[in-house]
Amino acid sequence: MAEAKTQIAGVGGTRGETSLGQFLTEARKTGGYTPEQVAAETHIPPHYIRAIETDDYGLISDQLYLLPFVRRYAAFVGLDPEDVASRFVHDVQKAENTAAKTSEPIPMITKERRSGAGRYLILVIVLLVGAVTGFLIVKKQAALRDLLHLSQRGSLKSESPVAPPSPLWQATNPDRAPDVPFESRVVPAAASL
Repeated sequence: MAEAKTQIAGVGGTRGETSLGQFLTEARKTGGYTPEQVAAETHIPPHYIRAIETDDYGLISDQLYLLPFVRRYAAFVGLDPEDVASRFVHDVQKAENTAAKTSEPIPMITKERRSGAGRYLILVIVLLVGAVTGFLIVKKQAALRDLLHLSQRGSLKSESPVAPPSPLWQATNPDRAPDVPFESRVVPAAASL
């Protein structure tokens, strides 16, 4: 294993040519291990093994979360864990700096100040709607009051189709009360305006 350590460490000298993931994959293959064996022996979840070997950290919110797994992986395949961890941190920082430099500047959106005319227009519209609504309500209530007064004065009594009893009938039947239909007041239904 010491031979593998020095042999692979020599490959690590050409850092510019291979990524850390390729470097670790080569070390694993040189040691004769499969990704499943690495996962089983190091207790690193297989999806983290794939992320480390492919340098695809898109599913991980913080790449430095992988640092202990990278150390374990390196120790398992016979590499110096601290050297590999140092390279990993360096690569992460380099990627973050590159991403920060290449990102486009965020344009500042300035909100233009609107004149007060728009606010006054809205206020006038609201007041007009309120005034019209109030006028219609008052007008409807006045019409209802007029109908109520008319019905209370008795001007809307129903006319009976039956004529009042004749005096002859009253003379022949003095004990019996005349059949006068019940007069009821007709209260009209509220008319809608």
